[in-house]
Amino acid sequence: MRLLTRCNVMGLLGGLLFVFMGCSEPAKEIVGTTSDGQFELVLRADPNWVRPSATLLVELVVRRLDPTTQLSFNDRISFVVNNGSVSPTSVTPSFAPEPGELVEKQVYRTWLEFRAPNASFGSIGSEQESEINALFRELRSTFKVRIVPKAGS
Repeated sequence: MRLLTRCNVMGLLGGLLFVFMGCSEPAKEIVGTTSDGQFELVLRADPNWVRPSATLLVELVVRRLDPTTQLSFNDRISFVVNNGSVSPTSVTPSFAPEPGELVEKQVYRTWLEFRAPNASFGSIGSEQESEINALFRELRSTFKVRIVPKAGS
C-alpha cells in the first residue's frame, strides 16, 4: 500500500512538471542576427499578451552591427502573422541622418500594431497563441503573443 502511494505521488509530481514545462511564457523580446552578421533585429512587447479583438504594440528595432554596411533598395522587413493581423505588413528600414545631422543612424526603430482575432476559448483558463514572423534577408524571427480570455469568460 505504501509503494502505491509513493508511485501516485511520483506520478503526480511528474505530471505537474510536464504541465509547467509545456506551458512556458513566451519571451517578451526576440533577438535575431542576419547570417552575414551585419544586422540585428529585435521584436519586443511588454506585456506580451492581449485580449481577443484587442491590439498590442510591438517594438521593432534594427541595429546596424557594421557601421559601413549599406542597405540595398530591396532590404524590406515583411511580417507574416498567424492567428491575428499586424500593421504595417512590411517596413523598409532607413539609417539616413536626421535633418540637420551629418552622421547616419546605427539603429532603426518603429512600432507594429498587432490585432488579436476574436477568439473563442474551449475551457476555463485556456489560452491561444499568435506568431508574428519578421522576414529580413535570410533571417526569420518569430515573436509569440498570448491571447488570453476576457476576465470572467
